[in-house]
Amino acid sequence: MNLLYLLPYLLLTKALSDENHDVRRQAVNALAAIGEPACLPALIETLSGDDEDVRVRAVYALGVIGDTAAVPALIKALRDMKPVTGTDGGVSHPAVFALIRIGEPAIPALIQALRDEIGWANYVLVSMGEPAVPALIQALSDEDKDARAGAASALGWMFNWDVVKNDEYIKEAVSALSKALGDEDKDVRNNAAGALAEIGPAAKEDVPALIKALKDEDSHVRFESARALGDIGEAAKAAVPALIEALRDEDELVRSMAALALRDIGPAAKEVVPALIEVLIDENSSIRDNAAKALGRIGEAAKDAVPLLIQVLRDEDEGVRRSAADALGKIGEPAKAAVPALIEALGDEDKVVRLESARALGKIGEPVAVSALIQALRDEDTVVRRFVAAALVKIGKPAKEAIPALIEALGDEDKVVRRNAARALKKIGTTEALKAVEEQEKNR
Repeated sequence: MNLLYLLPYLLLTKALSDENHDVRRQAVNALAAIGEPACLPALIETLSGDDEDVRVRAVYALGVIGDTAAVPALIKALRDMKPVTGTDGGVSHPAVFALIRIGEPAIPALIQALRDEIGWANYVLVSMGEPAVPALIQALSDEDKDARAGAASALGWMFNWDVVKNDEYIKEAVSALSKALGDEDKDVRNNAAGALAEIGPAAKEDVPALIKALKDEDSHVRFESARALGDIGEAAKAAVPALIEALRDEDELVRSMAALALRDIGPAAKEVVPALIEVLIDENSSIRDNAAKALGRIGEAAKDAVPLLIQVLRDEDEGVRRSAADALGKIGEPAKAAVPALIEALGDEDKVVRLESARALGKIGEPVAVSALIQALRDEDTVVRRFVAAALVKIGKPAKEAIPALIEALGDEDKVVRRNAARALKKIGTTEALKAVEEQEKNR
């Protein structure tokens, strides 16, 4: 220690045991300001005291000093001390800050903390970012299951936060997580599948392992595996047959995620249409919803689903009705048999169903819908009116009977409605329509 600090150090360490709280607190702050490693023993000893405020300040002081000798005490504090609630309601742990400040030298002790099931250790490793990745990949082969599960979880959060940029690290993580899908412990398998979901398309090499994991005995693993395949996207098209089978899984959450995965794989999954039609009548609304979304993503190739999607437009669940209307619009012209049902849906109690129905009618483009769209131009909801006017833009010239209503809409209180109405009038292109737009532009 610098001799200049020796006397203050001796006085401050004595002050740490003062009966007055404020004196103890200021002593800790002063030792942090000195910042000498020689201050560590006194600060570490303070961690065993009863004054929570002083203990928190001592932990922060250890982080400021940043000496690796403090790591064991900080790991113990990570386990023993309570998190701190900030003024914004957020919860943090003082030892997290300190260990992050120390950085890479703390990583081996943090891996041991995973073995000891110290929850905050996972968060610290994630916050350290890429420097912790090699140790976490190695920990996926650790003999301790808690270390393996914690490592897989931490890698998942790292990819979720997009902190891993090194291509070699990503490649190594994908390979190690693929092996972890076959781990004897279900938590390890679950976390590994979840981490691959966060990696997304870069995990495409793991599609065969994820297909196998769709048959795992644990429903959580099957759920996360389906999620991972969906997040990989079109590159996971080899999984379509297995995901079709997963649509009949005994667990409704797995069925729902399988439908969602098929949606995300998209048009490459068009052979799944018959199976998706089958689950459109599943008792679980989330599964019906995701099946409708998947059919919409497949698009025109899902035209065989139109009759049942028409029925689903009257589903008791508003989310399912929304997705059915959206799907019919994405199927497009082959869904023209749905026009009467979509016209009826323009009066749905849910505004999103109404706007999705208007959008679908515009995409299908049948002039028979124009009269209903004219009425919907007076919908009480601004966003619905925007979509109705946009649908008339799509229909174009055959919507000329809407000219009076569109001219009226040029005076709508919402500028997007006014703009879409003007676009529709220009598309219709009659003298009356163009004159109305010209006058509106002059009066701006």
